[in-house]
Amino acid sequence: MQIEPVFDTGILSYVSSGHLHGFGYELPRSLSSAPVAIPKAAWAGNCDWANGTLSFRGLEFVDVRLTTNRIRNEILERGVVDKTPTTPAGRPGVGPAIEEAFQTLLQDGQIDVSASQASHYPKIRAWLELNKPDLPVPPAHLSDKTIYKYFSPLFKGL
Repeated sequence: MQIEPVFDTGILSYVSSGHLHGFGYELPRSLSSAPVAIPKAAWAGNCDWANGTLSFRGLEFVDVRLTTNRIRNEILERGVVDKTPTTPAGRPGVGPAIEEAFQTLLQDGQIDVSASQASHYPKIRAWLELNKPDLPVPPAHLSDKTIYKYFSPLFKGL
């Protein structure tokens, strides 16, 4: 595809005036390469719009793209993007709250090792209702299986 010179000079005038900004990859490109801003002076070199390449005084850029001031500023304002999820996937766990309930009830002498584990579950739910009302799952709806998962290792440790 042949680009007409009028189009070429029109685009380059926007680049030289700062209305458009060019980005590309320096050669040799690898998988870990990050795009770099192309200096305005480099646009005086050989630009191949069809292939997205630009060469100027020994500098070679590939996958050349143009962007507007608004998009460029948004990218620069973002800086380094933290890609770690802010919250873990799935429902937040209730394990730490159950363990805290166990430790508090143990200190208060309400854990009886001669009784069954299941007999303590209502005490755990009651403590959670009073002390942890903002759990992701209402304490009344915690299954015995969920309480067992966190309560059992602590109870068996006694």
